Amino acid sequence: MILEQERLKAITINGLDAVLVLINLSIEIISAVSPTDEEAENRLTDLANKLEGFARLITDPRMNLLMKEIARGLIATERTT
Repeated sequence: MILEQERLKAITINGLDAVLVLINLSIEIISAVSPTDEEAENRLTDLANKLEGFARLITDPRMNLLMKEIARGLIATERTT
């Protein structure tokens, strides 16, 4: 696989971009490997809880915020399904 390295290096992303990509990627992967919608929801909740737990241990404010927001986004998505 060859990535378009130069074009990728030219892209500037912010924290919201990163959080949205990770939320959507997590949802798609969990949905694909889960046999039922209920199981997917349970796994999303478990992942969100683990990320919140990781966030409590992170001392870097930026990483702490990113982890908390990914967890918050996963919880919000689970509630809307």
